Amino acid sequence: MKIINSIVILFLLICGLYSQLLGQSTAERVYTITQAKCVGCHNPTDMAGGLDLQGSGTSLPAQMADVRAHLYDINSANAVSGAKGHRIVYPGDPYRSTLFRKINNGLAADDVLEAGEESEGSPHNQTATLLSDLEKETIRQWIIYGAASTDAVPHELLEQFYAGGGYWGVAPENIPAKPGPEQGFQIHFGPLFLAPDPGSTDANVEFFSRYITPLLENRDVVRLESFIGSSHHLILYKYQDGQGTEVPPGLRTNGMQGSTKMVVGWQSPGYNDLELPAGTAFRWEAGGCIDIDAHIINFSNTSILANDMYVNVYTAPAGTAAQEMHSDLLIYPLLYIPNDGQPHSFEFNYPYFGAQDQTIYVWALSSHTHQLATDYDVWLNRPDGTLGEHIFDGSCEGGLPTNNEIGYDYQHPPTRVWEPFLTLDLNYGLHSKATYLNNGPIPLVTWGETNNDEMMITGVLYVTDTTGINFNTPTAIDESLNRVENYYLFPNPAQDRLYLQMPYSSSTRHIAICDLSGKIILDRITPPGEGICLLDTSDLPRGMYIYTIDNNEKQMAKGKLLIK
Repeated sequence: MKIINSIVILFLLICGLYSQLLGQSTAERVYTITQAKCVGCHNPTDMAGGLDLQGSGTSLPAQMADVRAHLYDINSANAVSGAKGHRIVYPGDPYRSTLFRKINNGLAADDVLEAGEESEGSPHNQTATLLSDLEKETIRQWIIYGAASTDAVPHELLEQFYAGGGYWGVAPENIPAKPGPEQGFQIHFGPLFLAPDPGSTDANVEFFSRYITPLLENRDVVRLESFIGSSHHLILYKYQDGQGTEVPPGLRTNGMQGSTKMVVGWQSPGYNDLELPAGTAFRWEAGGCIDIDAHIINFSNTSILANDMYVNVYTAPAGTAAQEMHSDLLIYPLLYIPNDGQPHSFEFNYPYFGAQDQTIYVWALSSHTHQLATDYDVWLNRPDGTLGEHIFDGSCEGGLPTNNEIGYDYQHPPTRVWEPFLTLDLNYGLHSKATYLNNGPIPLVTWGETNNDEMMITGVLYVTDTTGINFNTPTAIDESLNRVENYYLFPNPAQDRLYLQMPYSSSTRHIAICDLSGKIILDRITPPGEGICLLDTSDLPRGMYIYTIDNNEKQMAKGKLLIK
């Protein structure tokens, strides 16, 4: 009986230890990594770089808390890193965290140590062997989630991903180049990991994170480039001047906090270039805060997604632009869409944005819905209350109602641009109409943030005065900066389906997928005006392929495609 009892006790102890290991928080895993790989140099005796990663205390929580106090939001002691405002751990941002930058060693291909950030002969340049990619990713995710002392990203997702069970939303070869220090800065948000939906739908989650800009002085923002990977949208909101720092750092799913106003949003997963008209700019203050809103989608039903998003912010000295560019989201939340297979339309007026008896000048307008929308239209209102000019049709190329009809694509709705601007009297405003079709499986759909809910939003970019704006004047942006052909295949690696995003064109485009011997495996002609097309790749064997895109006159794009 004693032997049996001993076996039972041993079994329970083993199970308890195993359960404890499975239940480790991300913070505990990070501490375990530092004890196994880092304390040989960073301990109370050696203190390499003045950093103790062993910690003191009589319990594990006390030791972890002591180490976190040595890292969390502490100014970098390195002169080069410190001059850029980096911290040892910059909560929410691994790319301004000295800890991650020193162990990165190629995990984030765009994040390279600069001269003077690493001492000569340091072992950190050997971290490809010292730390595995999974260990480095664990530390990166801990920082992205705010370097909290409690749990963060589900670790099993990271383990499966780095065991070969996932794909990157932005392939490493597609990472956009950063602006030079004198031109601006880059926001790198992610990677964010998302498990596939085991059913027929696409898994999707909306994340938010507060970002403190590295601006040391007030600046005009004259251009924004984005590359948003496998995402439904990426939206930047700006906190009011002097606000936002009270919002906890790190990833969250509970929506916006504090007083914010939209700057710009993108719904195209490839490369996007928003260059404001000459004489206009967004106004951003030194050290101001941005709220990032990213709605990511896993298009694979079997593989884990790791999605990165990048925004290049190009700036000019404050006051360079004569006029400030403003943004507004015009929202209608009273949606009620039953599952009856019938179209349901909702209409509403925006008589004014902020103040009546004012005229504004609209530069760009677009729509935002989720998957049930079949059309989106906007009109000007007449003084007598009737509908005036039809200014936007989301089913037409470029949003222009007189252009070719291409069908409403809720994931990539068009944006209409006016140059010169559209004059809008706020006494009368705009009238929007959206149509939805619910064929199930959800019996009733109302307003909400996920793809299983719905939205109805008109987005507008405008100025309040046109003095000093000349559309014939070149912008201050160097035309050589990061100009790329806007062709993008995603996801890559792919499985059952592949999307091709491309600029709108009046001519046809031809896409061919070939094996490595040059044999054409898949051939597709896209009609004029099509901005995105779906390719069925379910019959393609696993392996590497080459894709080419041409317009019958010249090759527009070429690259590698991996089918998993």
